[in-house]
Amino acid sequence: MRQKELFIISIYSLLSVLFFIETGWAFEGGGIIFPGERVGNIRLGEPPPEEMASGDIIDIEIESDRGGVQMIRVKSPRYYIARSRLRIGNNIESIFRYHGRGNTEIVSDRIVMRYPEQGIDFEINKSNEQITAITIYRPELPDLPTEQYKQFKKYLK
Repeated sequence: MRQKELFIISIYSLLSVLFFIETGWAFEGGGIIFPGERVGNIRLGEPPPEEMASGDIIDIEIESDRGGVQMIRVKSPRYYIARSRLRIGNNIESIFRYHGRGNTEIVSDRIVMRYPEQGIDFEINKSNEQITAITIYRPELPDLPTEQYKQFKKYLK
């Protein structure tokens, strides 16, 4: 009975340590990637946070204009994608498993897999087939063909 209690206590201790490590990463510039929305506290369409100007956030590049942040590029394994938990260093098979085939483009020493409907791109090193960068942007919604729109409009009446 005593061994069982010690085992349960040790499991809870391990889980709490892992939780605090993950939470600590979020405060040190790590966090969660939400494709098409945000990376940590950097949101698409909003002004860049003050931490970006002071250089406190490392391994993240942004493109912005007057409309706010347009693109966020992550190069740190401290950030991971919310649903799939993919991060820098994962292999190409894990991308196929969670996101499907995507639009693939080969550029010199890397492979770029694009998922415009989801608002995410992956850069992969050609030699070891591991993710080297994750880029998010506003999703590109497909245009609805005219005939399909007309049929849809009939159902709304």
